[in-house]
Amino acid sequence: MPPASLLIEERQDAAGVEGRARTKTALLVLLIVWTISIGFMASHLKREWVPHDEGTLGQSAERVLSGELPHRDFDDYTGGLTFIHALAFHELGINSASLRFVLFAFFIPWVPAIFYVASRFTGIYSAGAVTLVALAWSVPNYPGPMPSWYNLFFATFGAAALLRYVEAGTRRWLFLAGICAGLSFLAKIAAAYFVAGALLFFIFREQEIACEKNRPVGVARAIL
Repeated sequence: MPPASLLIEERQDAAGVEGRARTKTALLVLLIVWTISIGFMASHLKREWVPHDEGTLGQSAERVLSGELPHRDFDDYTGGLTFIHALAFHELGINSASLRFVLFAFFIPWVPAIFYVASRFTGIYSAGAVTLVALAWSVPNYPGPMPSWYNLFFATFGAAALLRYVEAGTRRWLFLAGICAGLSFLAKIAAAYFVAGALLFFIFREQEIACEKNRPVGVARAIL
């Protein structure tokens, strides 16, 4: 009978091989889903537009280009997105498509963020399916550069950071989640919903940790 140390090493090697195989599968599924998502979004990027939506956003950006400031010279959302749109007009030209290109740039990293969040709750293939469903029922339906889409993007980035914090335990992920919340506020005040959700997460997390500390050792071992 082989020594216990050899059995432990064999189990660790087997776990390592299985983990690498799972990582490769996840990357392959993500690559396929990501490619489909980018292609689908690109084909819908210049479809559908509501004049009073994009007209308002474009006018605000033009006023910033002319030297005016949100909330001082004109009404706006929270103002941050208007400066991004003004930069897009400056670099890409004064055209509604310029604002949609900015939206597309944020959409690209949003897809793997959805996949990551979904993969924390389900299998790899199911996470790919969830990502495609999220794609089909979101931005491509109305690819207008509305602040609400940026709230969605940053809420997803923030949720992914919080889930990563649970796994890694390092506070830099909390810092990143806070950055996402702040950037979301710069797009629209509806970011408060993400902040409320994050606060509930912290309350739940603290209660979970307290329960683990107070749990009897025998019960903990039985559960493990």
